[in-house]
Amino acid sequence: MPYAAAPVGPLRFRPPQPPEPWDSVRDASRFGPAAPQAISPLQGLVGGQPGRWSEDCLHLNVFAPSDGGGGYPVMVWLHGGAFIGGSGSARWYDGGRFAADGGVVVVTLNYRLGALGFLELGGVAGDRYPEAGNCGILDQLGALRWVQDNIAAFGGDPAQVTVFGESAGAMSIGVMLAMPAARGLFHRAILQSGAASAYRTRAQAERVTERLLSALGASGVAELVAAPVERILEAQVAVTGSSDAASYLAFRPVVDGLNIVEPPDRAIAAGRGADIPVLVGTNRDEMTLFLAFDAAVGGLRDDQLDRRVSAMVGASSWRQLKAGYRAARTWRDPAELLCAVTTDLVFRMPALRLAEGSAGRGGGGHRAPVWMYRFDWTSPAAGGRLGATHALDIPFVWDLVDFPGVELFTGEAPRRRELAAAMHGAWLAFATTGDPATPLLPPWPRYEAPARATMLFDAECQVVDDPNGVERRMWDEARSDDGP
Repeated sequence: MPYAAAPVGPLRFRPPQPPEPWDSVRDASRFGPAAPQAISPLQGLVGGQPGRWSEDCLHLNVFAPSDGGGGYPVMVWLHGGAFIGGSGSARWYDGGRFAADGGVVVVTLNYRLGALGFLELGGVAGDRYPEAGNCGILDQLGALRWVQDNIAAFGGDPAQVTVFGESAGAMSIGVMLAMPAARGLFHRAILQSGAASAYRTRAQAERVTERLLSALGASGVAELVAAPVERILEAQVAVTGSSDAASYLAFRPVVDGLNIVEPPDRAIAAGRGADIPVLVGTNRDEMTLFLAFDAAVGGLRDDQLDRRVSAMVGASSWRQLKAGYRAARTWRDPAELLCAVTTDLVFRMPALRLAEGSAGRGGGGHRAPVWMYRFDWTSPAAGGRLGATHALDIPFVWDLVDFPGVELFTGEAPRRRELAAAMHGAWLAFATTGDPATPLLPPWPRYEAPARATMLFDAECQVVDDPNGVERRMWDEARSDDGP
């Protein structure tokens, strides 16, 4: 179903507008097209490539219990894909199990991606397109407003909305926790492998715009508005395909002073979103999925490791961190150390900082209930080389480990079904009660300093206080010169 008008023609790079109404029966028996995106080898592993895409993509899907009842909690899913790929209709996001098992209404949705969703135009268009850099986030807010206005017709309770998302979807939630415009649109938040640090300043975003215009061979915004979407995607690939640090999540939300008025991670640390219960976590080996496609990692030398990580965190910080990682653990080779460091940089430390900011360490005395987890289950697929990699948690959360094709990513270890039941149950419990407690898990305390209790999801789930605390303290002490 459309939650906004097609963002085409004069609406390209504009905030979402209300959809055109209809007064007859509308065929809603198949998924709408995904947002425009280039083919990605990663998408084939984590839910499949979208079957079709179109700029007319602002649609959502509703999965509801079949008994016709009402007052059900609502779970709204924001898909991942590095802000350049994915869709709400990927086969791993089938909400039927949630609706049947837990009596919840599930909503999945598309939002604009890449340049169409996150291209800052202030430097080339002045005040003519003031919100272009955050159209993707504004789409998500538009869908949440649709939920507030319409979900009761599908049995959902608009006063019990939980947003949950993975990777870029979780990063979007981290942004929305700090946005004034998001207040009242959701009441609980689950962030899987993403937090509140995925943003750019306007200056950083404008440099990305300059690179895209150069790749497109365009000089101004009029050519962008008129360009065929295929050409924009080609230029986008030229920007995101680079291996330099500036290309990491090239398209992401922008602190524009209008919709995102301050850096989200700092806003959360200062107390924004303090009334929202949060469940947040990461996977132990997030970066193995990405590094598996990086030919330069094979045979990585120590000096190459130094250059790569220094480009991300700064040379002085890397010298401190490298010494600490070397002392804390034994590493087989520089590639293994690269995986651990970048996992912590991109995923784990932002999640910990969001948890600690939300739980009350930001100096404002606020106290939101926060629970922390880490997904440690090692997939036997690919000879176990992926470990507990990025996105591996998704079929467990959705309880779809038996879905055809998922075994290529998860393997076929029998106990994966027990872990799926436990995670699925915890997410349902949180969406229903605001607490992830379930009989299938040991007691799960809130995340608070100094204990920093963390649920480790594995073949045997357990709560551990401050796992890998040595590395956490090193990141707290090291100063990032200009990290991504």
